[in-house]
Amino acid sequence: MAPNDIIGLVAVIAIFLIPSIGLTARFALKPIVDSVLRVRDALDTERRALEDPRVPALQQEVVDLRETVERLSAAVEFDTQLRAPATPAAARLPGGNA
Repeated sequence: MAPNDIIGLVAVIAIFLIPSIGLTARFALKPIVDSVLRVRDALDTERRALEDPRVPALQQEVVDLRETVERLSAAVEFDTQLRAPATPAAARLPGGNA
């Protein structure tokens, strides 16, 4: 190959091949880049939702409601025991057969 042939080959590559590869890559990679950006935005939105200042308040409210339900359950159980039919006094006392 003569030096003029090498220079001509480089010129053809520089003028036609490199821009066509660039355009092809741009059109091929654009949907992929857009998808990555959409996923990143979705993750940012999810993270911002977790950082919402109302979330700790709601968590505290859930804890308070659970404590209230436990206290009500204990009160209902105590009330049930109070309303149970009374057993004879002798049966309730240890060794009270008299």
